[in-house]
Amino acid sequence: MNYAKKNLSFKIENKETASFSKKRMNVKAIKKGKTYLVIKVKGSEKNQIKIRIKVKEEPWIVSKKDKLYDYGNMTHDLYLLARKYRGKSGLMSIGKSYDGRDIWCLRIGRANAKRKLMINASIHAREWLNTQMIMRMSEQMLREYPDYYKRYRKTCIYVLPMDNPDGVTLNQYGLKSIKNKKLRKICKKIGHFDLWKANARGVNLNNNFPSGWKKVKEYSAKKPHYMNYYGKKAGSEKETKAIMKFTKRIRPSAVLNIHSTGSIIYWDFDVNDNLHKRLERLAYKANFYNEYVLMPKSASTRARGGLADWVVYGLNRASITIETGNVVCPLPFSQLKKIYEENEEFFRWFFTDY
Repeated sequence: MNYAKKNLSFKIENKETASFSKKRMNVKAIKKGKTYLVIKVKGSEKNQIKIRIKVKEEPWIVSKKDKLYDYGNMTHDLYLLARKYRGKSGLMSIGKSYDGRDIWCLRIGRANAKRKLMINASIHAREWLNTQMIMRMSEQMLREYPDYYKRYRKTCIYVLPMDNPDGVTLNQYGLKSIKNKKLRKICKKIGHFDLWKANARGVNLNNNFPSGWKKVKEYSAKKPHYMNYYGKKAGSEKETKAIMKFTKRIRPSAVLNIHSTGSIIYWDFDVNDNLHKRLERLAYKANFYNEYVLMPKSASTRARGGLADWVVYGLNRASITIETGNVVCPLPFSQLKKIYEENEEFFRWFFTDY
C-alpha cells in the first residue's frame, strides 16, 4: 500500500489465533486456527484488504531450547501462560525473597475447586533445570485442558516452579546478580556459587522447616553456608514462611517435591497406615512411569527440616520427593529432554487422575 502507516488501521478478527503489532509490523501466532488481518485506509470505506492467516501448529511459550532458563524467562512465560489461558489458570505471588524476587505460583484449574494438589521445584538453587521441566509440563497440561475439563472443575493444581529465586539466580549468574549490598556481602564471603544450594542468606531452605529441625540442628554449619546451614531457627527464612503460609491455606491433598539428582524417589515415611498407603500409591505410580528407584526408609525420610517432612509429619498430607537426573548438579541442559520424557506420563497422571 502506498500509504503512510499513520494513515492505516489494522485489526485481527480472531485475537485468540494471532495478534498484530503495528509498531513492529508483524503477526504473532498464538493458537492453532484461522483468522484475518484487516487493513483499512482511514477515512475510506472501500480502500481495504483482508489477509488470511492460518496457524497450522500452536506455538509453545516455554522453550525447550533455552540452555539457561532463569527467573526472568520463567516470569515472562508465567505471565503469557496466565494471559493465554485466562479462566483455566491463574498467577499469584505467594511472597518475596530477600533480594526482592517473587515466589510465583501458577494455578491450573478452577480456583474454587474443592481438591488441591501442589508441585514445587528449585528449593535448592542448583537444581534449576527442574523449573524448566515443570514449566513446560504445565504448559503441556494447559494445552490439553479441554480433554480434562471435568477434572479441573473439582481439582486444581498449584505449581511453584522456583521456590528459591535468589539462590537460582546466584548459581546461574554469580555475585553480580544479587542486588542487595548486605546479601552480596554474605554471599561473597561464602563463595562456591557454582555449587550453591541455599538462599541469598546462605540458608538451605530444605532443612529450615519445623519438622525435625531441632534434630538436625547439630549437623548444621554454624554460619551461612552454600549448602549446609539450616538457619537460626525453624522457619526463619522468608521463602520458608511464604511456602508454609500458602500450603496451610490451600491444604493440598498431596505435594510433589522435584529435586535432583539420582533418579530416585523418597516416600517411605514413618506414619500411620492410612497416610502410608497414600504415600505408597503416589510413589509406586511415579515408579511405574519413570522407573526411578524407590528408596527404603532412611535418614532422608525421617523428619529433618525438609518441606516434604513438614507436609507429611506436620500437615498429615502425602508428599514424595522425586530426584531427577543422573549426573552432578547443576544438571546440564542435555539432561532436560531425558528427564522430561521420563516424567511426562507420571505428571500427566498426577495432573489429571490422582
